[in-house]
Amino acid sequence: MAFSQSALQAELYSVFNSMTDGDNHKFSKGISDAFKNFVDSGKPQTTDSGSIPTGTFTGASTDGSMTSDSSGCESIIQTACEAMVDGSKSNDYIAEKIAEGLQDLTDGTEVNTSVSGTTVPPVPPPPTIPTSGSAKGGIDCDTSPVEAGLKACFSAMVDMTEGGNMYFASELARLTYTCLTSGTVNTDGVGNLEGSKGVGNAS
Repeated sequence: MAFSQSALQAELYSVFNSMTDGDNHKFSKGISDAFKNFVDSGKPQTTDSGSIPTGTFTGASTDGSMTSDSSGCESIIQTACEAMVDGSKSNDYIAEKIAEGLQDLTDGTEVNTSVSGTTVPPVPPPPTIPTSGSAKGGIDCDTSPVEAGLKACFSAMVDMTEGGNMYFASELARLTYTCLTSGTVNTDGVGNLEGSKGVGNAS
């Protein structure tokens, strides 16, 4: 799997179209679940290096996964929806909270990778030793462009008489895709790779 902007857009569009009974829980759970499904589909790639117990290691990830928890995101968006009911909050507020929810979700995302490379021992020979292991870490994302983009989206939707759900879904999917693909993956080697660090991105 890999990040699919079109799949995220389709899932968000389905959520927005299902909101016909005024139940805000559909909105908060739908968006947070869509964010989770999107993030969990990502494939991390890292370049790894460092001093490990057997010598100086250099390598890269060969496989990996991302796992997120949507509960905090859902709670943030749901609380925002409830605060919007009396009309005291503007659309900018819900934009801020959707971005905040996505930030909470990405901050808690766990990245696991399988890593392979070579190690140069302190005293050769042999000159290099094939080395494989695993690493874990997270992804650092900046959701401020998501907030800014959603504020612009909501502003544009004010005068729309039709197509609002699709426009909202397409913009949120685009902003989320850009946010995640621009994020930085950082991992630390575990076990025999303790001491190495991986840096990269996800796609």
